[in-house]
Amino acid sequence: MITSCLSRYSSSLDTFTASYDSYRDKIQNFMLKFTPVQHIILGAVLSITTGILETLFSLKAGRGEGSDGIYSITILGIAEVLGGLLVIYRWAMISQSVTHLDMKKRESVASAMIATLLVLLGTTLFQTALFDLIRRESPNKLWAGIGVSIFGIVTGYALYKYKFYYGTQLQSMVALTDAKCNKFSYFVSISVVLVLIVQKLVWWADGVIGLILSSYIIWDGYKNLQEAYQQYKDAQSSNGLEEYGENIETEKQRNNDPLIRSRIEESVIF
Repeated sequence: MITSCLSRYSSSLDTFTASYDSYRDKIQNFMLKFTPVQHIILGAVLSITTGILETLFSLKAGRGEGSDGIYSITILGIAEVLGGLLVIYRWAMISQSVTHLDMKKRESVASAMIATLLVLLGTTLFQTALFDLIRRESPNKLWAGIGVSIFGIVTGYALYKYKFYYGTQLQSMVALTDAKCNKFSYFVSISVVLVLIVQKLVWWADGVIGLILSSYIIWDGYKNLQEAYQQYKDAQSSNGLEEYGENIETEKQRNNDPLIRSRIEESVIF
């Protein structure tokens, strides 16, 4: 009987493994049909869609509960929408005739805009959480927001990994910064679930977690803002060196031109 059970288990396991491998191969073949740039644009479109849904659902849930964690999902939903639009602008709307260095500059500006938005939204959340702690306010209930949190956990993690993978392949700062919005959405959604558990023990759980999350968002946004500024400076310096090199090469060609050389010699003689 034990042998029969083990045989049955082994057969079921082999069937599951074969099904999983087949499913994985189908996904890989589907992913290979698109270029990394198309994946970046697709990720941005998905991010805009999920951002709109998160904003609408969390606004409805947060209005009834007064939770800083749920309102932070709203804030990050807005950031996901705007970040996705900037990524599409970078990879779909900008003409490919733009030079590589100019593209780096524009990408730095777009990344800086997303980072600035994160800092501003994080500051707003920090202020709200701090005032709630001072007034000793806590959310009425959190059960209505559990659906929003589960949605944020699943979509936030999946989109972060997806966008980070292709953003790294293309070395796109704006795509990587946009992926941070999904990562924060994932963290915030987990925190709402934690508050649901801890809130029964301490009234200040929602406010404290709001302060921690908002501080992290501000710090990471500021760090991305610095990186975007540094990339812009590097691109500008490289552009200046290229122009300097082109001027030197042009000057060499002018000096090697027999007609120009004869005119230079005449000017020296006379």
